Amino acid sequence: MTGWARPEIISALALGVSVLSLSMSLFMAWRTAAAERPVAWVKLELTEKADCWLVKIHLRNRSNLDLRALSVWVPIRAVLITKKQDFWMLEYSKGLRTTADGRRVLLENFENLEREFKVMLQPSAPVRPGDTGIFHVILFRSALSDAALVKMTLCIEVMKPRPRIMNFSLVGQIPSEMVRIHIASVGILSP
Repeated sequence: MTGWARPEIISALALGVSVLSLSMSLFMAWRTAAAERPVAWVKLELTEKADCWLVKIHLRNRSNLDLRALSVWVPIRAVLITKKQDFWMLEYSKGLRTTADGRRVLLENFENLEREFKVMLQPSAPVRPGDTGIFHVILFRSALSDAALVKMTLCIEVMKPRPRIMNFSLVGQIPSEMVRIHIASVGILSP
């Protein structure tokens, strides 16, 4: 018998091929599951009020099941809650009023409204497979906070014979009202 045809070498090669095949199968299963996982992201838009933003939460359904957005919340920084708390929210419908001409605009004063850290999203049609749903809340930054990022958690329900709950961590960059100028380089021209 030649050296390469020995039974232990053939067994080792067979084992190696089996392990490689199993690894590829697991990778393909993981990739398929990841491609069907819902995706969520957040966009913040400036309003005419200082430290107040309109939040648009996008939920893209890449699965073959209907999804329903339930709630969104921001972390509580410390108890007793003071003006050092970074963010608080308000349901979109509670923060708007209708003008005489029928437009929906932000309320003038938010001082008398209860600060909410978890907002139940208004019931809406489920996000169907292949669609993207958009959900709105109003976000406020407390007077003593200088946070530049907001962290939120979106809770959704995956609709199927036995519904299950999923949470998504979202991070949004606070848009700045200031104009920033960046000088890349300064060169001196010689005569």
